[in-house]
Amino acid sequence: GEARARVLLAQAQALGVLGKIAEQGEAVRELSALAESMGDPRFAGLAAWHLGTWHGNESRWTEAETAFRRAIAHSIGAGDAELEGQARGSLGHTLRHFGRFDEARAEYECARRIARARGASHSEGRAEESLGTLFGMQGRYAESWACFVRSLDLCHGVGDLEGERTARWFMGLQRVYLGDHSEGRTHLAESLRLAQVLGCRHGEASVMLIMGLSHLRCGEFEPARGQLERCLVLRRELRDRTGESVVAGHLGQLHTALGRYEDAMRFLRVQFEIARETGERVGVALASAFLGPVLGACGDAREARRMFGESIPICRELSLRRVEGYALHGLAVVAAQEGEREEARSLFREALALRRAIGYAPGLAATLCALGGSLIETGDLDAARECLVEARETGHRLAAQDPVVLASCHLARLPGGDGAAAEAELRAREACLGVPARMEAWFLLHRVTGDPDHLARARGLLSHLVEHAPPAAHVPMLERVPLHRQIAVVPPSAG
Repeated sequence: GEARARVLLAQAQALGVLGKIAEQGEAVRELSALAESMGDPRFAGLAAWHLGTWHGNESRWTEAETAFRRAIAHSIGAGDAELEGQARGSLGHTLRHFGRFDEARAEYECARRIARARGASHSEGRAEESLGTLFGMQGRYAESWACFVRSLDLCHGVGDLEGERTARWFMGLQRVYLGDHSEGRTHLAESLRLAQVLGCRHGEASVMLIMGLSHLRCGEFEPARGQLERCLVLRRELRDRTGESVVAGHLGQLHTALGRYEDAMRFLRVQFEIARETGERVGVALASAFLGPVLGACGDAREARRMFGESIPICRELSLRRVEGYALHGLAVVAAQEGEREEARSLFREALALRRAIGYAPGLAATLCALGGSLIETGDLDAARECLVEARETGHRLAAQDPVVLASCHLARLPGGDGAAAEAELRAREACLGVPARMEAWFLLHRVTGDPDHLARARGLLSHLVEHAPPAAHVPMLERVPLHRQIAVVPPSAG
């Protein structure tokens, strides 16, 4: 029995490295059943840990939690602190996927204490990385970064290449999220190099994902598409359902920027359905927050509000502050489309305060720009100018194209505004703007200059949006979205 168990353990480990999940599952299930019958608590705990890891890779988080708790109980019975720490870290990951963040943090901190007591820098580094990930999800970026730096130092000190790879990836992820793409890409390139050295396909896919996001945020749409589509293929080859969900969400954002709303909805619904199916509440909150703006742009304010209504309570319960800011901003845009100006301004200010509090500069620039435009419509010009100047300055600092151009076009509408300078800004950056932003910018310029060419450009981009929206949305998006209606000059009875 013991000899067979050790063969199965070696097979399970090798198959996991190769990404052969189905074959690994067969070995792990046989190993777990055999180990439980052997009467060796340490080996039974190790087998339970492998079983939990396999369930987690297949996004079966309930089964994973059960297996990891069994691994912890066996490890305590065997007096095996190393295995206990490892199992607690894995349980923390599982609880994090359920959105049970306080419980997850407790497991990570316990794993860190065990590692320090053992003098195991490798394990302590992994625990720091896990805590950094958790803090990052909650928008606690300074605490998160400090954990990643400690993780990298600990792993480098003991030659743990896999730990270095993941620490570099998380550092790159955070820098990209906060708009520092140069430093972010440097960390990601090093993570990719280590993944290739280690033959880690999951690591390669993870780098593709964030490089795709970086290209997207910089308006580099074709490189973004290439990275994300390759990542989606690899995630599916690896049968990584959670990973597939995340990539689908990013592809949905890409197609939103490209003005291809039907494709965007298709990918975002994949993200939403996988997250629902696997019980990953963070994914549900993200997918709902991303779907809301697309539905609003297609003229379905009611369904957009329903999506935001699903996302925001989860965000508040789990302290997903970055995602909450995104959802609040999107809800404010929908409120403005419905003519609910007071509600819109209140929501924009709430999103602004939250994004300032967590230091999320890309979101801050977008919300300042939207609030500034809203304040112009209500005649509060001094406050509008203040918001728009800050939006433009923040956008310049981050090399974020949309807020720079849109803020410049809004500022041109104010007394003393410079329409020629705004047009020069738009023409210089147009290739890096998403289609909706380009459309809005040309229409804002038309309102300043009266130039029919500016209006023609806006109308051409609106035609693109309509052409690539779901057929059922063609009339509502022209009738119910004020910006679209103003550009098209379509009467309410059209269609």
